[in-house]
Amino acid sequence: MGSTSFILLLFLTCSAYSAQELIKFTISSYILPDKKLQMELDVVTPRTPSEYAPIVYMSGLAGFLPSYVQENLIDSVAESGYIFLTVSKLQSPNPEHITNSLKSVITWLNENLQLVLNNRVPGVVADLDNRLILMGHSIAGRIITEYLN
Repeated sequence: MGSTSFILLLFLTCSAYSAQELIKFTISSYILPDKKLQMELDVVTPRTPSEYAPIVYMSGLAGFLPSYVQENLIDSVAESGYIFLTVSKLQSPNPEHITNSLKSVITWLNENLQLVLNNRVPGVVADLDNRLILMGHSIAGRIITEYLN
């Protein structure tokens, strides 16, 4: 992943951004490398062909909560020009296991996300190399920090 940057994101309503039409789909755990990993990766992306910064977000309760719980926030951010990838429904209460699972997810994204996007949303490019954003709610923030260390 190269160098690590910490970014504090503040989302404000701004007239400079127009709402974009979104595409939503789910990648289930059966295609991830660790067959024991039970989770979902929910994808919300603008439909407009362009390059976007991807946000990998872990929901509250260490990723146990499904993404629809925070659908309004996710849609608002994606409409502003981000590919929002929510890691949810993780089945392990152990933060160390979840951190390792997050490593598997990031590896999978680096190897496969663009292929999935090319198939589902032609022309949409995820800038994983230069603009990957990791974000977590509650204890998931701790897991993100462990992953970065």
